[in-house]
Amino acid sequence: MSYFRLKFWLFVLSVTVFVGCWLFLFFNHNDHLVKYVPAQAEAYFHTTTQNLLKIPEKQRIFYLSWLEDKSAMSAGRWQSILEHLDEEVGFFSLNGQVFAVAKDTQKTLELISRNETSFTREGKVLFFPRLTVSADKLHETEWFKQTRRKIAFTNFLIYIKDIRTLKIPFVADQPSSPLALAGSAHENTLCLKTHGLTGQEVGRHEKPQISVLPADTSAYFNNIFPGKIVQNAEYSPQNFIFHLLKSLNGAVEFAQTPDGFMIIASQKENPTEQLQSFILNILAQTLPSEKSKLLPDQTTAIQYIADPNAWKFETVVSDYQQQYILTEPKINLDLRLTEVDGQLIINNNFPHESIVSSPANINTTSCSGMFSKNCLYIKPQSAELSNFFNHIVLRTGIFNQNTICID
Repeated sequence: MSYFRLKFWLFVLSVTVFVGCWLFLFFNHNDHLVKYVPAQAEAYFHTTTQNLLKIPEKQRIFYLSWLEDKSAMSAGRWQSILEHLDEEVGFFSLNGQVFAVAKDTQKTLELISRNETSFTREGKVLFFPRLTVSADKLHETEWFKQTRRKIAFTNFLIYIKDIRTLKIPFVADQPSSPLALAGSAHENTLCLKTHGLTGQEVGRHEKPQISVLPADTSAYFNNIFPGKIVQNAEYSPQNFIFHLLKSLNGAVEFAQTPDGFMIIASQKENPTEQLQSFILNILAQTLPSEKSKLLPDQTTAIQYIADPNAWKFETVVSDYQQQYILTEPKINLDLRLTEVDGQLIINNNFPHESIVSSPANINTTSCSGMFSKNCLYIKPQSAELSNFFNHIVLRTGIFNQNTICID
């Protein structure tokens, strides 16, 4: 009998714990605002004002500036309301304009009124700035039902109707696809996990060949297929690297500093002669030759002709290696192609001693723990961007889930 009672009370205890956990999740991680958001919203961001204050200051300033640019409210008014609201809050975009939604409480109403902000009252919520709210709601739309994360142990959730609006360079050409991002902020680091077709399918898991990246590294990635980039760009000295990467087949490793760059690609997928031809054509489009032509009225016209024959690779043999060298001072190009163990190393003023067979590491960022065989690293080069973040690391996991770290 005592054994039966023990099993019974263990069962009751387990049920109680289970129900308690679900109640905790419901009241602490449920979104009580989305049912009021208009169905026409192209994006929706849900969080609490307490969690917003956890976002690193640089990113918070950037976010407030973005809100000012995308709404009829100043950054100062947004900051004043959000810092004192202490409530669940949602943001959504309609035709490129951003609005907020919060519970209709006396405190919220006083904050909005004190900051001389227009608002709309509907049901149990307040919208600000003022807008006309449709009867159809976001939570009833198919794309939101498909993407929604009902339970998430995160500081905030972001939903985007069409990933193509983000113009992510490494997204394959695909139809409209929704995206969810689950985020958290701690120790001056912002971490986002994506759920949706946000990146390329991992085709290989090669270890990085660049062991230690220089301190001034501005960009790095490995096991990414740049040839699948769907975006285009004009031919200019600034876009030379973009066109070079896009001409490569297969997954590559790439590192860039303010002075140069290095690319490691498969020689089998990128025959040296073929790549040389691509490079010469890129240069011809970037720096067309000028030719004068005498017109019938005896005036002279200048023609710009893309001539790949204006350059030629020089072959140099040293240390049992064969290098192909091409220089162009106009765009700070000192390009060296080297064939090593089935790999093609494309080097332009990048430290040679960095090439070894151990994993890459960057010790200057709190996101360094994110480094893996498949990752992308960006450090802002302009003073304007460096005011908003120090580094970004994107780690690819599976095709529909990636992790982004911003510090």
